[in-house]
Amino acid sequence: MTEFKTEMFTHKGGRPNNEDYCGYVTLKDFACWVVADGVGGHNGGEVASQAAVETVLDAFKADPAVSSRHLMMYLEKAQEVIINKQKDPALYSMRTTIVVLATDYKNALWAHIGDSRLYLLKGSRIYFQTKDHSVPQALADAGQISADEVR
Repeated sequence: MTEFKTEMFTHKGGRPNNEDYCGYVTLKDFACWVVADGVGGHNGGEVASQAAVETVLDAFKADPAVSSRHLMMYLEKAQEVIINKQKDPALYSMRTTIVVLATDYKNALWAHIGDSRLYLLKGSRIYFQTKDHSVPQALADAGQISADEVR
């Protein structure tokens, strides 16, 4: 098994509470990292992000793989759990973003929803980042704002 050093740091930003949640699992032949951030302005973002991360990791542990089909399955399971939790009137509007990275230690595949990002860093340079699923990103793609203005 390849060894990875994983560090996690979150910051609540301008919110009254931290809605970030992250986790990972390393297995003999596979590993998976997940980061989620509750969508501000909706009650229960911290519940949604924790449920999403834990559900994806549980699904990954039950059926570890690095394929588009599996990543979609992990995300769909998380969505089912969140929809079920939304039956609680206090959580009916909870939402979260999510980024999932899975590897078999030779290849990596990722999926994301929303404006949480995955970056490839090497040395002090950013070589890749996912594009946000957001209105500002759509405006940047259309040339109406610069990429620096997305955040």
